[in-house]
Amino acid sequence: MLIYEGVKTDFMYGMDQDTLPRQIADEVYEKMHRKTPKAEYRAWENSLQYMYKVLNDRDIPHNSGVAIEYNIPLGKIREYDRRRRINKKT
Repeated sequence: MLIYEGVKTDFMYGMDQDTLPRQIADEVYEKMHRKTPKAEYRAWENSLQYMYKVLNDRDIPHNSGVAIEYNIPLGKIREYDRRRRINKKT
């Protein structure tokens, strides 16, 4: 499930203003009806800093899309795995 979708400039601004982790936590609450534990929130803050560093590159256009996916359903993983095995056989 996508919990963040935007463009590079929005992502960078959210990180500069320290609002993006809260925005993601709010989105998780809205879509999954669960509050984010403090440890998980801190992990997001740390991980998002790495994304920020990667995107802070002039060669990446400002209108590039940025998406964060959370909690991939097991059915999707199984489907991907099944297709991969079928493709290996051919």
